[in-house]
Amino acid sequence: MYLLATLFLHLSLLMFYMRLSGGRPLANNFRRIALAIGILNFVYIFMSCIIIIFGCAPVSGSWDMTINRQCVNKQAYYYAVAVFNIMNDWGNLVLGLRLCGGLKMTTERQWELGDWFLIASL
Repeated sequence: MYLLATLFLHLSLLMFYMRLSGGRPLANNFRRIALAIGILNFVYIFMSCIIIIFGCAPVSGSWDMTINRQCVNKQAYYYAVAVFNIMNDWGNLVLGLRLCGGLKMTTERQWELGDWFLIASL
């Protein structure tokens, strides 16, 4: 469930960014980057599900701890997941901050919106 929750969270954030980018100059480039990040998230979540389900031989070893099994190195997998999640969060933050600079609002409001993105990233 955690994987699906993070996928939908990131996809909804990217769709929000795409909606805000609207008809800005360079919006097509921004939309391409947001779409690429969204596809990367989807592929990452799909591959994580495959690793979680089929990461043990025999496959039933993924959920049955009583049988003799051989699994992938879970610690290395969780470190890789943590690194990807941190990079993904920073990428989404930078994308959002880049978007704030091009919105048609006062500089003070842009800074306030940027502050909200920074607070949300914590």
